[in-house]
Amino acid sequence: MRLDRAGREFATWTFTGVPDDATPPEVWLNDAWHPMTWVGAPGPERAARVLIAGPDADPGNAIVLPARRHTPKVRLVDSTEVIVRDTDGSIDVT
Repeated sequence: MRLDRAGREFATWTFTGVPDDATPPEVWLNDAWHPMTWVGAPGPERAARVLIAGPDADPGNAIVLPARRHTPKVRLVDSTEVIVRDTDGSIDVT
């Protein structure tokens, strides 16, 4: 994903095997875990997203990322499990 320094947009990841009552996942960006929001109805495959912004954007409620390459991780808590996974792509803020 490429994000302009003045841009704001949603970064979205899909999760499989998600229980209907699962809490929203979190994403590791900019040295901290940030809550994500579920998109769509519960089901075995479900997407979650977070709003990100470049350093020159009006941040609002977005996660502001400095200009560089970011490799996020996502985590989902299900009962006693804490599942942490690398994402398939990076975010380049240019």
